[in-house]
Amino acid sequence: MQKTSPLLFSVFFLLTACQSDHSGKVGDQSDPNEAETVVLPPVEEDYEESVVKWGFINRKGRLVIDAQFDDARNFSHSLAVIRKKGRWGYIDTNGVVKIPLIYKGAWSFQDGLARVQNFEEKMGFIDVKGKEVVALQYEEVNDFSDGLARVRADGQYGFVDRRGNLAIPTEFESVSAFKNGFAVAKAEGKYGVIDQSGKWVIPAQYQKIGPYSDGLFRVKQDGLFGFVSRTGKIVVSIQFKTAKDFNEGLAVAKTEAGFGLIDDTGKFVVPAQYDQVWYAAEGRWGIVQNGAFGFIDAQGRQLNKAPFEQLYSFQEGIAAYSRKQFWGYVDKDGTEITPPIFGLAWSFNEGLARAHLPYKGIIYIDREGKPAIPPGFSDARDISEGFARVQF
Repeated sequence: MQKTSPLLFSVFFLLTACQSDHSGKVGDQSDPNEAETVVLPPVEEDYEESVVKWGFINRKGRLVIDAQFDDARNFSHSLAVIRKKGRWGYIDTNGVVKIPLIYKGAWSFQDGLARVQNFEEKMGFIDVKGKEVVALQYEEVNDFSDGLARVRADGQYGFVDRRGNLAIPTEFESVSAFKNGFAVAKAEGKYGVIDQSGKWVIPAQYQKIGPYSDGLFRVKQDGLFGFVSRTGKIVVSIQFKTAKDFNEGLAVAKTEAGFGLIDDTGKFVVPAQYDQVWYAAEGRWGIVQNGAFGFIDAQGRQLNKAPFEQLYSFQEGIAAYSRKQFWGYVDKDGTEITPPIFGLAWSFNEGLARAHLPYKGIIYIDREGKPAIPPGFSDARDISEGFARVQF
């Protein structure tokens, strides 16, 4: 029998194994000016019963909840979203249905509340007991942040509080989630910033605005980027071809010479010399130069010993990298924990990471790169609250 190449295995899993679980690709930084679109489920009749069911394993790889669900999500607040045919509900860590399968759509719990959608296509929030705390009356809702949730009614956006009260009227063309007490809002085609009372603290006058980060907002005007304070005062002049938000006192900025890192005065502390730079988390920044990936610290010292073909951001102190079409793991100091032996690799969560071994399937490895859960799954997702959803 002819063997399938490792590359074809990688392509297959890339297409089927939910890459959204893997965060932090090069340049990955959310744009609050683009309102998050809630991906709504299709009508109930569009669902077909899945041939391969989802179940849950524990950290030792033991199946603790039988594979019986047509779809499922990770555990959060000791509850997991599950689907049977066209209806969604929630189970506990014993696999017992705690919130009935009565919804057209359901999302994971965050801060004690979860978004749900009824079959009239209206959205609201329930608590962990299944009690409706924000009435299912909105066209769209997003998770709570800073005590407020973005909602849409009649095509306009506003915010509700955790009791379901409309805290900020639905009068904006677009809004971001609140972060550190501020949200980006759009009115008459321009972006500004509002506080939690809905008052404009920076008038709607910019092409784009980033979230409040390290005490500054990133703004775009006339095609160039700079930074302003919470009162709207220009702190770093609007001069850069591209810029990203401040993290750990530094921001990515681009000039004609390339990408580098600036401080909060606008001075380059890492020269603008790279083809790409992004914040890779945990005091590290990813770089690309002549097609080769690597990472640097805040002083601009390159820490990887050899170049990578691709590099993901750090999570729990470890990042996935690729070399010669295979993937491995490297720590923040540049030590390669594993050689590039995997067809695909995902980020660490709760001390374990998924990785695909060619010809064998998905395994879970520990922080030393040693197998923690052997292969045996047709699909598997990240560990969350000690459980992982899997298909056999």
